[in-house]
Amino acid sequence: MLIKAKDLNAWSVAASDAPAGELKDTYFDDQRWAVRYLVVDTRAWLSGREVLISPLAVTHLDPERQRLDLAVTQKQVDESPSIDTAQPVSRMMEAQLNRYYGYPDYWGFGANAPLWGWGDVPVIPPVGVPPTPADSGDPGQHLRSTREVIGYHIKARDETFGHVEDLLIDPESWAIRYLLIDTRNWWPGPPVLVGVEWASEIDWATRTLSIDLEAERIKASPPFDPSSPVSRQYEVDLHRHYGRSGYWRP
Repeated sequence: MLIKAKDLNAWSVAASDAPAGELKDTYFDDQRWAVRYLVVDTRAWLSGREVLISPLAVTHLDPERQRLDLAVTQKQVDESPSIDTAQPVSRMMEAQLNRYYGYPDYWGFGANAPLWGWGDVPVIPPVGVPPTPADSGDPGQHLRSTREVIGYHIKARDETFGHVEDLLIDPESWAIRYLLIDTRNWWPGPPVLVGVEWASEIDWATRTLSIDLEAERIKASPPFDPSSPVSRQYEVDLHRHYGRSGYWRP
């Protein structure tokens, strides 16, 4: 099941022993399109600040109750390293956070490595896997806010149209699978889904996201009902329309 970023960013968060706060945002890696951190507002329960929580800490998601459960305690959340969420998150800040929780770094494994470096899902690697790769990776800043990207304009190969209405997240791997695009300022009809791997560039200065597809191809994509869950059959039809292989295939 895929979860919309807008919905997820309103869930409550529970530590292993007590409430921890509410989700306010999610930060994703704009190179791999994976959610790397959850921004949790602890003001209602703890020290009154926003903290970053890795998906490595998530044990359960409850869409019915709109709640996310963590493996860490309320005290651990409360005493986690201070992060200014109004500023870009550096690799140094990420490393500090990982050392505090005892998590491995996900970066530095190479471009062809699994999504989380040692695997495709965010779980603690087994004994024998180095917790930190020898290569520290690109020190540049690649974390972006899903709240920030929502509203960006869409630029196809031949035309600029619509905007990002939402992002669809796979809660098993925490990969962002699709962009939900509102096209009402271009043609009447329902919104459409586009795979994030078809995005070619994000221009943060102009708030534009470029997609490596023709506008007419996007316009003719299978109709999408945002009120219904995304079925595998719909994904198959969507990828067949664009002539692309599905992410679920080995």
